[in-house]
Amino acid sequence: KTYEKLVQAQEIYCKQMLRENKYNNLLMVGDRILAGYLYRKFQEVEDDGIELNYKVTFIEKVQVPIYYIIEMLGILFDNAVEALKSYTEKQISFEINECKEKYEFLIGNPFPYISYKEIEEWFRFERSEKGEGRGLGLYHLKCLCEEWHCDIVCRNVEIEQNNWIEFTLKINKADDT
Repeated sequence: KTYEKLVQAQEIYCKQMLRENKYNNLLMVGDRILAGYLYRKFQEVEDDGIELNYKVTFIEKVQVPIYYIIEMLGILFDNAVEALKSYTEKQISFEINECKEKYEFLIGNPFPYISYKEIEEWFRFERSEKGEGRGLGLYHLKCLCEEWHCDIVCRNVEIEQNNWIEFTLKINKADDT
């Protein structure tokens, strides 16, 4: 009835449209199971109060069964969320990039600088700073990578003058032969 009410209604509508279409790019992933998993995981991350930024590319055939990729990504997402529980800057970035014979899955989050020797320790059996009975996730991820001939790289990255920890999972494309 008034111009102010119209502007208010438009603002509510625009916010709702942005929220509902936020994950439409996941449809570009190509694999419906992976897209569905990422959609649910992204919602869980945001439900935990974490800002998520993502960029994906189309994935064709990979040498690793999709359920193992989901397991690997689940470990990385769970570790990122856990690391942010005591951190004030709650952000996670996720990317899928295509590189020659591989796809790269990158997951990063703010984290204090850590030496590469300490990073190596994270991948050892039952090595955890979270308490006893923990420390299986990254070790299991390392075992899956060895089994499926994937690479996992973890490094410190400076983003806007803040240190982030970034995991890159490199998975080979499937041979067309």
